Amino acid sequence: MNQEVTINATAAARLKAQGEFICEHCGACCTGCTPIQLCETDLKRWVDYFEKSLKVIIRRHVKVYKEGRQQKIAIKKDLPCKFYIPGKGCRIYEARPEVCRTFPFLSGESMDSETFIVHESCLGALKVYNRMIQTGEINSTEEKS
Repeated sequence: MNQEVTINATAAARLKAQGEFICEHCGACCTGCTPIQLCETDLKRWVDYFEKSLKVIIRRHVKVYKEGRQQKIAIKKDLPCKFYIPGKGCRIYEARPEVCRTFPFLSGESMDSETFIVHESCLGALKVYNRMIQTGEINSTEEKS
């Protein structure tokens, strides 16, 4: 069975931007984003990747923190990310967290938002953003974060 889904123009622009994004391996996301959130899927992926038990993975690599009233989990050392090697990149790239996989345009904010954040320190994101501005696909609010 097929289901028709409607998304707003901003969500469509974010999806397009993410699809066009090419990582420049500048390390901006690995050295400037905190906390680097984790989800259950990440933990399951790490159990297979590291070939360790969930208990060991949590003890070695995970911290618990509060965001408002919610308890969340993140990479234990995140500035810079403990898995980032300057000049080489992510040493667990195949097993990187979902938030890293969806950075820079699909992580961090609701798809219902009428705006999206452009991380100015991310060279690849800036290239996509500037091209989309030049072609008129998106409008700048001049309040980039």
